[in-house]
Amino acid sequence: MGNAQDKPPGSSGGGATPRRGQENLQAPRAAGKEVANGAPREKRREGEAEEQKQQSESSGGDRSYLDAPAGALPPHLARLKNEGNHLFKNGQFGDAIEKYSLAIDGCYEAEDLSIIYSNRAACYLKDGNSRDCIQDCDKALELQPFSLKPLLRRALANESLERYRKAYVDYKMVLQIDNGVQAAHDSIHRITKALIEQDGPEWRDKLPEIPVVPLSVQQQHREKPVSIELAQYQHS
Repeated sequence: MGNAQDKPPGSSGGGATPRRGQENLQAPRAAGKEVANGAPREKRREGEAEEQKQQSESSGGDRSYLDAPAGALPPHLARLKNEGNHLFKNGQFGDAIEKYSLAIDGCYEAEDLSIIYSNRAACYLKDGNSRDCIQDCDKALELQPFSLKPLLRRALANESLERYRKAYVDYKMVLQIDNGVQAAHDSIHRITKALIEQDGPEWRDKLPEIPVVPLSVQQQHREKPVSIELAQYQHS
């Protein structure tokens, strides 16, 4: 009854006359405006426009991030990388992978290429694709050995696949670079228990050789420390 629309007195048309006692229950028309769902249509349109604007802004209406600095990458590759970073931060891992893949195809500078491979590896890891994550981390580390982020991401992926020996080695390398990474300490403790159950008291003898991280790499990291949150989730 609240949505019933009666014409005001004096208007033309053959609408039925309300019964006595019901006149005040009718929703009046707004003067000079159509009424929809109990509100003037113009007001409803204004509300819809505002809602669309908010949705546009939340979904990336401001695209200035595309022109953010991105190492030595040429502008068209920098935009692809920046868009991939933006998509990753918004949880759109599949779309981010596509952007990083396009950037990889056109990039030939080792440092930048290593970073993009590492970023794509993070997408695979978030998406539950540990094997492709490991492959991209391998490529990143071939280009830039002893990089903290791909080492940590590969360790997480190996652990998720229960490749505990490889994960142990990666975490140990991470701690050589930054002994303050608490997550790596926790993982070493957890994996050690799994390796003892798997390989018995001689579990250390079955580990792959743990590479020694050069002092120059350790010093470089101390000059530019990377937090554990940055290493795991954020991109360069």
